[in-house]
Amino acid sequence: MFKDLQEFWGKPIFGSKAVKVKAKLELERHNVWRELIIPLNMTFREFHKALQIVFGWRDYHLHEFYIYSDEVYKNRDYKPVVRLVGNEEAFDVPTEIETKLERDIVLSEYIPYYRKLKYIYDFGDNWQIYIDIEDVTENYELNHPVCLDGEGDAPPEDIDGETAYENFLKAVENVKASQNFMVRIIAAARGYREFDIAIVNNELKWYCVQS
Repeated sequence: MFKDLQEFWGKPIFGSKAVKVKAKLELERHNVWRELIIPLNMTFREFHKALQIVFGWRDYHLHEFYIYSDEVYKNRDYKPVVRLVGNEEAFDVPTEIETKLERDIVLSEYIPYYRKLKYIYDFGDNWQIYIDIEDVTENYELNHPVCLDGEGDAPPEDIDGETAYENFLKAVENVKASQNFMVRIIAAARGYREFDIAIVNNELKWYCVQS
């Protein structure tokens, strides 16, 4: 239908500013990152959903965003401008940083003026993803994010941190060697899968249609 409308009008029916971002999962022994193009008319809630998809998670746990200025302050870190949270319970945690609900805040309110973000998912496992704005596209023709590139497989849900993830990967490698299908089933049940950009982009497109 969108294609037919585009042919009728003779021009793209969607058009918005977008940014290319690189999202890197902080792991000591593994290089896990995704490069995305994200429409700036998306909300941070929708951005959270997109990050869940590209890293293969299932949105089981709490999360939050931090947006940083270029100003360097304590311990040579960048200064946080605002903390965006997914639920009102997060306001019970005292912090010096201004805190807002992410739900209705569109990316363009902060991006690309601010070009550094951090996304934290699962406060138990404490997965931290550092996000850098790499480029700006003035007229993005799609209404959903696209994964442009990526490397590495993200930890599955409820793995209990990076050390446990290392042990999990060793078990998965042994499985590949021994063809122990039961362990493979357990790994799949936790949501673990190898990064496949085609599958990721299909899910990003489908999520946008469903939203």
